[in-house]
Amino acid sequence: MQKWAKLIFTLQLYSFVLCSFAQTVTNTTQNLGSGPYFYADDGNCTNSSEIPRAAYILVNVVNNSSSDTLFNVNVKMTNISNTAAGFKLLSFEDDSTFVIPRILPNDSSPSYFYVQYPCTKAIACNFTFTIFDTDTVTYVPTITTKDIQPASAGGDIISQNIVGIDALGILIADTIVYDFGNFNGDDMFFQPCGDTLFPVNKLELIGSEVITSPFSACGLSAGDKNKLYLFDNGSGCGAGSGNQVKVVFYWLSSLYNDTAFFKPYAGMKSGSTIKYLSNYGTGDAIDSFSTTTASNTLSLSKRASCGICTPGDTITYTVVLSNSASSPLMVDYFIDSLPDGYNFIGLDPSSDVTTLNSSVYPATNDSGIVQFVGKIPTTPFPYRSYVVPASDSIKLIYQVKVPGTSSTTSFKNQVIAYVGSTPIDTANAWTCAGCSSLVPVSMISYSAEAFENHVKLDWITASELNNEGFELYRMHPTEYLGFVKGAGNSMSTNNYSFTDNIILHQSQIYKLVQQDFNGIRTEYFTVVEPKVNDSKFLLYPNPASGKIQVISQGIYSVYSYKIYSSTGQLLRVHRQDSNTSTINLEEFRGQVVYIENICDGVLLGRQRVVLF
Repeated sequence: MQKWAKLIFTLQLYSFVLCSFAQTVTNTTQNLGSGPYFYADDGNCTNSSEIPRAAYILVNVVNNSSSDTLFNVNVKMTNISNTAAGFKLLSFEDDSTFVIPRILPNDSSPSYFYVQYPCTKAIACNFTFTIFDTDTVTYVPTITTKDIQPASAGGDIISQNIVGIDALGILIADTIVYDFGNFNGDDMFFQPCGDTLFPVNKLELIGSEVITSPFSACGLSAGDKNKLYLFDNGSGCGAGSGNQVKVVFYWLSSLYNDTAFFKPYAGMKSGSTIKYLSNYGTGDAIDSFSTTTASNTLSLSKRASCGICTPGDTITYTVVLSNSASSPLMVDYFIDSLPDGYNFIGLDPSSDVTTLNSSVYPATNDSGIVQFVGKIPTTPFPYRSYVVPASDSIKLIYQVKVPGTSSTTSFKNQVIAYVGSTPIDTANAWTCAGCSSLVPVSMISYSAEAFENHVKLDWITASELNNEGFELYRMHPTEYLGFVKGAGNSMSTNNYSFTDNIILHQSQIYKLVQQDFNGIRTEYFTVVEPKVNDSKFLLYPNPASGKIQVISQGIYSVYSYKIYSSTGQLLRVHRQDSNTSTINLEEFRGQVVYIENICDGVLLGRQRVVLF
């Protein structure tokens, strides 16, 4: 019988309890898929950059039930017994939990943990793993450092090929060919990386698969998934030299404007000693993957079926997540904030996000912060939901019930999409229960953005009453630009845009005049700055919840950062005597601001920052 399970997620923005269906984990067993040893070059401790000092621990959770599927099994490293010796968890440092979305009956699923270990041999460490959903079990393997010597007979890297585009949420495939010598039983292992500086929290190992192997008689065969270790007491398997094993490792990337270096290694018992590859971190045994500030190719939009809603009515929110990249991308979850008094009813039948491809989703009558987690695999290994196809989009569509009493307040309903712990975009929908009589047109937003050869004006209305349309003016000097027809009478949100085909060389004010059929006119204004080359001005993260890091690539002694509101109001000036700085924008959360970097009168860049 299925039960509701509670999972605690520690997120950058929210910490709250989530619910989903799960069976009990008390009917599981656990085993190591990575072996009982860390391999340490005891004679080369002083040259730590030339030897591997980290490895993935692979804990398999086996579902012993013949009929029940496990959902949302949490594997958490809760203790390391020998940290004084140099053992240290490198992955999931904020919350050392690996969530297994689903384990089928009579099947197993892996959980990966990246650990630093000392280079001295024969040091043992107990790692305590707590496995839980509605119940809890504990698994405590002992892993001991084992002396190993560098030698080409132990698994030199013949080739490495990393495939992945510059995009958050991309599946990176790292294909490695290891070359082994004569294997006469005992230990054999391979690891995708051994560098303690590897950005493990931005590159999540989600699976591996053996492509070719000459050791099938020993238990390592083509098609084997999530296997990092082989122990065989036999002999005569893989005799001779030049025995090559090809393995592909799959990573989910949330790397942004950064470069990661992959340093794989492998080893085996050859003769009387364990030997690892002699070309660790050099030549064919090192490759890299880089991303830029253009890596966020995912964007969100959101609309409500009504802007001014009838009190007590049911409305529909539609969230569209679009992917402009040339490859499919994976998104981990959506965090949505329902306005006060709004209650979740359920997912719409036309939604791409469903109860079948979501491991966590809201329950009926949930309110406040709600979350949709898409980690149940629905596509071929190793992809996992939610997968957004290349140059395509997916939709999250759901219904809520609005309060039964009228209000004069407009509520913002904001959604944020995440890859790992990295927020990729936000989108808002504005609604109001019963305030349609307040104004002829309820204007949600009016903004302008300059491009290389034009300025784009965008505005959104929550409702319209007797609205003929909108006149557009450029104010310096004043020039009439055109007219956009209104919706007349509308109780739902409407999105408008207008393009001014001009190359902007200075700040400009744009006036929007809303005109009723009876001649009543209402004016709105927005300010836009000229498009500038921002290659000398970097900031991260964006979107952000508060503090951002800024890096100016100029050659100046003093750097000034001007923060403007979306309407052109100067909010603050921040000065720094170095090209790297931290700016705290927490007071502007929920807004869009613009940051200009001006040094010695030179405008180095201007960027838009979304604050959630």
